[in-house]
Amino acid sequence: MIMFHYFLNTGDGNVHDPADALRAAQLWMLDQNRKALADLPPLLAEKAIHPGLAEVHAWAGYTYQGC
Repeated sequence: MIMFHYFLNTGDGNVHDPADALRAAQLWMLDQNRKALADLPPLLAEKAIHPGLAEVHAWAGYTYQGC
């Protein structure tokens, strides 16, 4: 959820709406070489680079329904 809100609020990665933000967060989680955001608190930064985030059960349950 942190990455979803990051992409949604910063527009990083050509994000224009919530569906784009969700997709950007999913792609970020699937990237085995992902980097933690510089401004994340240390505990979240450590968890953000955990390899288990690329597993489907870690991110597939998130959906976007709306306009």
